[in-house]
Amino acid sequence: MSSLRLKSRCPSARFVSIAILKGFRLAFNKQSKKDGSGKANIIATQNDKDEVWGVIFDVSENEKPELDKWEGLGKGYDEKALQVLTDKSQELKVQAYVAKKITDGIQPYDWYLRHCMIGATEFGLPQSYTNMIASSKYSVDADGKRRDEELAIYSSRSL
Repeated sequence: MSSLRLKSRCPSARFVSIAILKGFRLAFNKQSKKDGSGKANIIATQNDKDEVWGVIFDVSENEKPELDKWEGLGKGYDEKALQVLTDKSQELKVQAYVAKKITDGIQPYDWYLRHCMIGATEFGLPQSYTNMIASSKYSVDADGKRRDEELAIYSSRSL
C-alpha cells in the first residue's frame, strides 16, 4: 500500500481510491521464494463481516509487466478480478494479486510489515484495521542489509 514503494517500482502509479473488499481477510501466508517470509495475501471467507481495506492505484500499461515481475505474477501470485467498494460507496472492478499457494505458520519480516503500516497510515485506513496490521506477528530479519535496503526509500521520512 505504500505509495513510495509502489512508485519506486512503477513511477506512473497514481492513487485512485481507498477500497474495501468484503468477504475476505488479510493474511501473511504467501511464502516468499526469495527469503521464506510471509507476504500479504487475501483469503476468501464468504462472510461479509470480514473485510480487507486497501488502496487502488492506476499503473500505466507499459509499467504493468514490471509490476507483475515484482509481484511474482504466474509464480507466487495469480491475478484475480474482484469487485470492491470505494470509500465513496462506488463499486469498482479491480485486479488483485492472490497467492497461488498458501503456507500456514509463516510470518512477515519486520520491514515488510513496516511497508504495510506506512501505506495504511499514509492513506488513513481505519484505526482498527491499522491496529490489526500492527498487531500481526512478525519475524525480525537477520539480514540487516536487506532490511536497510527495503526501508531506504523512506530515508527522508521518520520511521
